[in-house]
Amino acid sequence: MARGVLALRNLLPPFDLDALAAEYAELEYLNLPYDVDGITIGIGRPEKPRILVNDAAPPTRRKFTLAHELGHIVIPWHTRTIVSHLNPHQADASYLRMEAEANRFAAELLMPSDWLTGRFEKAGSVETYFRTVLNTEATQHYYWLTIRLLARCLQTSWAFKL
Repeated sequence: MARGVLALRNLLPPFDLDALAAEYAELEYLNLPYDVDGITIGIGRPEKPRILVNDAAPPTRRKFTLAHELGHIVIPWHTRTIVSHLNPHQADASYLRMEAEANRFAAELLMPSDWLTGRFEKAGSVETYFRTVLNTEATQHYYWLTIRLLARCLQTSWAFKL
């Protein structure tokens, strides 16, 4: 679904994630309590939902959280209000599944696998690939490329062809 959002708007890294999110929701950054990363309120209602992002989190975390919350809005079976915790306690299987789906959406939105594959095919070596990806304007401008996010993206099937 993230690929569809990117394709519909002809977006590739770097892009303005706040502007993209604003097309789908009212966006607000504020200090959220209780280890809450973000909250999406009113998914599935006639009016635009609201995304609240914890502004006390580091910039990379806020960026991933915003992409994650956008995933909750775009994925059609995610409805109502969803609170995304850093450490979900006593979560049921349905909640954990929705969180995993939103995480995959965010990873694909921020680091599209087609974009990464294209970089790999042009690189000629694994070392050149990582240097290219780590030094792109996208990573310098948005500060969201972390080893953790890259590792998530590398878990896609094309990575195993290395």
